[in-house]
Amino acid sequence: SSGINAEYGGQDTASQSYRTLSCPALTIPNTIVGSWPEQTVGTTLEIECMTNYTLQGVSSLNCSIEDNGSWSDSIPTCETSTGIKISNSFTMGILILFFRYSFFD
Repeated sequence: SSGINAEYGGQDTASQSYRTLSCPALTIPNTIVGSWPEQTVGTTLEIECMTNYTLQGVSSLNCSIEDNGSWSDSIPTCETSTGIKISNSFTMGILILFFRYSFFD
């Protein structure tokens, strides 16, 4: 024959069935996208949280060929933004000072 015939294990590669490597589908609550279908190797996902949520972890994931298709890092989460945390005793002290000096002058 005039063409090049690649072989794998003694069989013509054209007759072989190959699975495309992919990373599993993702669902990350409180993100703008929310969920992504299965992705092929080489795909990069950008993770962005909804308003009032803070990203915990990486902001992008790459679908890697390692382990037959796996995400490049731990799956991030979007957590509720709590702002500055003040202890209850500190808050109570401020309220007592406010009432003391506002109403008892």
